[in-house]
Amino acid sequence: SMVCDDGDVDGMLQEIIYPAPDSLPDSRTAWICLAASSSAADDDRKLAPELIRQLRATEINGEAVGITMADQSYVKPQTIMVRNLPNTVTQDELRRLFERFGRIAHMSMKSKLDASTQHSRWCFITFRSVRGAAAAIESMNGFALKSKLIACDYTLPKDMYHKIQKKWQQQKQTPPKRHSSGHGHIHAAATAATGEAAADTKRTTASGYQQYEFMRDYEEKSFYRNFCVKDKENKSKVKALRERVEIPVSSEPAHYDWLKFFLRKSRRYIMQYDTNCKIHVHLTMEHNHVQLVSDNASDLQKGVALVNEMMHDKQIREIGYTQVMNIPFECEHQDFDWILYLNGDAYCNRKKFESHTGCSFMFTGKLSSFLLGNKADLLQLKLVAPTHKALQRGAQCMKEQFLRTDVKHERQSQMEHKLIKRIYFPSPQSSTSSASSSPPIDYISLIISPNGQRLKQIEQQTNCKLRVFGSSFENKKNMKSYCTIMAKTQAELDEAIAIVHDLLHNEETQSKAIAENFRILNEKKKKTAHAH
Repeated sequence: SMVCDDGDVDGMLQEIIYPAPDSLPDSRTAWICLAASSSAADDDRKLAPELIRQLRATEINGEAVGITMADQSYVKPQTIMVRNLPNTVTQDELRRLFERFGRIAHMSMKSKLDASTQHSRWCFITFRSVRGAAAAIESMNGFALKSKLIACDYTLPKDMYHKIQKKWQQQKQTPPKRHSSGHGHIHAAATAATGEAAADTKRTTASGYQQYEFMRDYEEKSFYRNFCVKDKENKSKVKALRERVEIPVSSEPAHYDWLKFFLRKSRRYIMQYDTNCKIHVHLTMEHNHVQLVSDNASDLQKGVALVNEMMHDKQIREIGYTQVMNIPFECEHQDFDWILYLNGDAYCNRKKFESHTGCSFMFTGKLSSFLLGNKADLLQLKLVAPTHKALQRGAQCMKEQFLRTDVKHERQSQMEHKLIKRIYFPSPQSSTSSASSSPPIDYISLIISPNGQRLKQIEQQTNCKLRVFGSSFENKKNMKSYCTIMAKTQAELDEAIAIVHDLLHNEETQSKAIAENFRILNEKKKKTAHAH
């Protein structure tokens, strides 16, 4: 979102690769890839320096962003390395396998003579577009080619790759997994950077269908056994039923990325599992269609209907199938934090839910609306899923585990932060000093601070969770504003209470906090003026 604030940049953006292959333990890097249009090449060359100028004045989590033009001697986001290739695969077979993700400019297959080496064959593939390379990595990393799992990733020069790996090993860490932020241009990869040297194939995280609990029987599905595993004897006995769904490319702008909607959050794997169809996406200069293969006519028609609906309904394509669910506020006490409960500590409940259903969720409305009696803006849960079946799994899981109405006042005991304390802010009358002309104190900003860092610091220091319910209470219901503290232990709760009480009642602490707030606001104003 930081990069795409500029409409011109958003239109030119191809990919953001983050963390980039050259990331180090103490400094992450991102590769921002912009497209160059032949019709306005001069303007495009000016765009990157202008973007650099804008982002140099930006902070993320209080840290300044360093940004520069990439060293194109090694930053090659259009080139990927495919490792662990079977001895029998040919370059022509690889070309046919990978050219469905985009036009290929160059291929170079390599091999080692040492037969005992685990990675005896690999190949470098350079696509004509960055998106083609990103799509190939997303879809093909972990793909079973002639019964061998191949590995795909971006490349680095051999010496640089070994230096980076050595630094990660010295820190006793593994390179971070690249992830998607929800923006369509940012691609996920199952592993961190590889180089021209053969690398260790052990994976620290599962990729594709293996990361989902509900797809444990994925390899037992008939589509997988018949059309994903190279078994010539078995395939000769199975009749393959095929259907093609055309991609309506003319209905969207030329730069619209159709492929990303199949790749986001392993959507294609979930679609294949729920329909029992093998799904191939063909997006090239010559072909724009989705091909479905199955051994069952009924499954094939269900798959075709799903893909057709996705192709012609933009909301389903870009968001998914949705269902809104009500939260049973009456089943818990007023200070129960439904958002923290449903997400879980370190998002453990959310991750478990997604793994067991293939469905995700978001929140709409406000947590405080229940206390205010504002039914129009009540906090609700919105399920989002790539298929109808995934949505059904998600709704059933929520009803049976998290949103049960027959369970009352028991959920707090399931949470790590079991202890809760509500601290009311002083009323304007009691907080007014002898100088009656002084403006009232903004207690909300005292707790949170303009950049949100003070609240985070309190949470980190005390290992507690804080929620602030503010001005709308006094404006609408004449209720006092307050802060809720949730803690795991009594000692941590007492520490957080002392810090908050000090901010609310100690004039010296208040003065320091207010001065710090003004400093933050003035710095923001200076940066805004400088950017303009």
